[in-house]
Order: sequence, then structure tokens, then C-alpha cells
Amino acid sequence: MTVKVEMKSVVAIAREAATLVLRLQDEIVRDPKRRHMKQDGSYVTDADIRSLEFIARKLRALTPGIPVVAEEQPADVNKTILATGEVFWLIDSLDNTSDYAMGGKSFSINIALIGKDGRALQGVLIFPGLDEVYYTDDDGRAYKQEGKNTPQAIRVIPFHAVNEEILKVAHHPRRAEGVNFFMGQKLRFITSRGQRRACLVATGEVALCVENEGFYIWDTAPIAAILKAAGGGVYNLEDGEMLTFNKGLRLPAYAAAAAKEIPDKMGLFGLHGVMTLPADIMLRKSSGT
Repeated sequence: MTVKVEMKSVVAIAREAATLVLRLQDEIVRDPKRRHMKQDGSYVTDADIRSLEFIARKLRALTPGIPVVAEEQPADVNKTILATGEVFWLIDSLDNTSDYAMGGKSFSINIALIGKDGRALQGVLIFPGLDEVYYTDDDGRAYKQEGKNTPQAIRVIPFHAVNEEILKVAHHPRRAEGVNFFMGQKLRFITSRGQRRACLVATGEVALCVENEGFYIWDTAPIAAILKAAGGGVYNLEDGEMLTFNKGLRLPAYAAAAAKEIPDKMGLFGLHGVMTLPADIMLRKSSGT
């Protein structure tokens, strides 16, 4: 099947879902009964479910015949779709739900189209609380839009502009800044949550983000499509290959990078048991100082 989807329609669906979850947030924050703990220890809320129902209905109308894999869908249904080897939509209707349920702003809505080879073809990643959206467009480029501003094409740092200064993104903003060493390189700590870490690679603010194993396919697929359109890629640290999203629901450790040469030169490929590595390492372009 040749897949051609008008991305402006998908972005519009994501925006409508964003409006929906924002409208529900205050109610869910005030009423703990509106959020529930899942078996894996993560939250699910009414907003997750209603957002998924809305997005899935709209995508099925837009692309009849393309099935939907989603976080809040039974695992056996998801695995059956993956096993077909066909094109499918991949949705996280509300990523970082714990932040959302506590009144935070770092949650996102993730939508990606996955090809028969398992790679992310197109993607939309919207942060409703921050009024930011990242997406691939029909012209093959990646874009970022803030609020009602004109969308701006985004591009990774050119490999020749990358120096050896490494920044580590803390998991939580309350982590203190400091200096550490990893593979002989200096580390500094900055803060960013969720998939915005990898978005910083796509916008050219940093050149590398390493994530430990344990993410799910719906967490990462949109940024994989966006980063590829921006000139970079998301690579499996075990084998150095471009990450795919049809081999199972959980992902191995991976590197979101401006160029494959960056994690390769750092000796990150071929690693196993990557949980021993510092998480969320980033390589930044030189500031000239």
C-alpha cells in the first residue's frame, strides 16, 4: 500500500485533542477519582481515554483501512496489529499523564504513521500546556510552531558544528546543576521533561539525547519521524540501526542524534545493559566561549 496522508489534517486532529485535554485538566487535578493507577504504576485519566477515542475516530475517517495502535488499547490488540507487517497509526493520547494529573504543562499528545518496515514515516508531537507543536509536513521537512506564530522549519546542528561539550538533561527540574564526567567528557545538567529532550535535537539546540531502555513505541515514534525530517535520526544503541516500531511494545535504549556519527564516535553502539549509563545525555554546539 502506498501511503500518502495530508499532514495538515493530522496536525488539526492533534490540536483538537489538545483542546479537549486542556479543558478537562482542572477537573482531573481537583478530583483524584478521575485518575487511576495502572498495573505498571503509571496514571490513566478520563482525558487519556477521551483523547484516544477522539483521535482514533478522526484518523479512521481520514485513512480508512489503516489500524490504530495505542497505549490505552489492550496489549493483545496492539501486538496483533504489529504482527501483520502493515502500515499503522501509533498514538499516545496523553503522554506524561502524571504531570498532567498534577496540573503540570509538560504532557504531550503523540501521533505517528508507521510504515511496513517499522520506521516512523510522519509524526506530530504537541505539548498543549506549552502551546508548542512539532510535526513533519507534506514537503518532507520538519516544523515547530509556538502559539499562533508562523510555523518555522527546524533543522539539526550540522555535524561539523558539533563540539565535545556534553550536557545532561535531568529527569526533574529540581535536580541541582553540577559537573560530572562520562567517557572523559564534561557534563553539565539542564532540565527538560518527556520527549522535549529529543525535540531539542530536532531544533538544533543540542546534538544528542540518550534515553535508557524502558520507553514504549508510542512515546518515541513521532520524534523519530520529526528528527529524520530535520536531518537527524533515532538509533538503537544495541546495533546502531535506525529505531523501528513494529518489533514489540517496549523500546531498547536509543540515541536521538543530529548525526549517526555522534553516538558512533562516543562508542555508544553495541552496548547492552544500558541502564548503567547516565540518562539523557546531550551534546551541544559550541557557544564560542
